[in-house]
This record gives sequence, C-alpha cells and structure tokens, in this order.
Amino acid sequence: MTDARSDLISSWYGDMEKTQKMDIPAEWLAKLKEGFNSARVPDDRMCDAMRREHADCGYIACPHTSVALAGADDLGYFDNDTPVAIMATASPVKFQKNCTFALGEEVWTSYENSSSYPANAKGVNNASEVEPLFLDRNVDETLEDAQARWTEALKEIIEKTADA
Repeated sequence: MTDARSDLISSWYGDMEKTQKMDIPAEWLAKLKEGFNSARVPDDRMCDAMRREHADCGYIACPHTSVALAGADDLGYFDNDTPVAIMATASPVKFQKNCTFALGEEVWTSYENSSSYPANAKGVNNASEVEPLFLDRNVDETLEDAQARWTEALKEIIEKTADA
C-alpha cells in the first residue's frame, strides 16, 4: 500500500518523464530546503578535493566522493567544529583514469602496488581481455526467437566459466 507522499512523488516522476524536467511545487521545495543542501562542483574542484584528501589523509577518494567533499567544503560544512560524515560511494579502482589525472601517475602507481589496493582489482587488471559479446537481433527474427538465441549463448558462456 502506498501513502499520499509516495503517490505525490510518483506523479512528479511521471511528469518528469513527459516533460523532461522536474518542477517541484514551491511549498515542497521550501520543505526540502529545510533539511537538504546541494552544491554544483566543477571537475577542477573535484580534482582539488581528491588531491587534498590524499595529501591530508592518505586516502584516495573516488570522483563521486570527491564531489561530496568539495560540495561540503563549498557549503561551509568544514568551517566549524560540527562533525561531517561523507559516505564513500565507490572504489577509486573503478576510476583509474580520473584518479590518475587528478593525483598523477606516481600516486596511482604507488596505490596500485600497495596493500590498500583491492586484491580482486589486481586480478582483473592481470586477466586477459575478453572479446565483447554482441547480442544483436536479425531483421527477420522475432523478439522471442532472438531472446531464446541470446539465452542459449549466455548459458554456454556460463557453463564454460563454471568449467574453467
């Protein structure tokens, strides 16, 4: 069972699907602003936050977390003694190119060779690259036939992987 607020939010998303924009009524926007703040963070500020976090704490933050750090700084959350909690949203290993750009090759290579670098990521880095699988649909093929063919192709891959 849904409540009135869920229905209201669903209607906002429905309107957004139709209009490609979200117009939240002024009274609701005012209520949201009472408890939430936001900031826009350009790439250079994200990179600065990533560098500062690494320099101050030795921590490599992913780009998303670095945006949160820069946004909190821009909003003045670090200007007083009030504790601030920022949840890291992803591992930096997912963003090697971005982190290397922000921190430099030397820092990234040092991280890659450290015990902090996730073992699973090392395994992925050392694995052979696999050719991508394209599941296309032939022009004279029904969707159901294509899906059946795709299912069989994926089952074969899973069986080969399980046997390896």
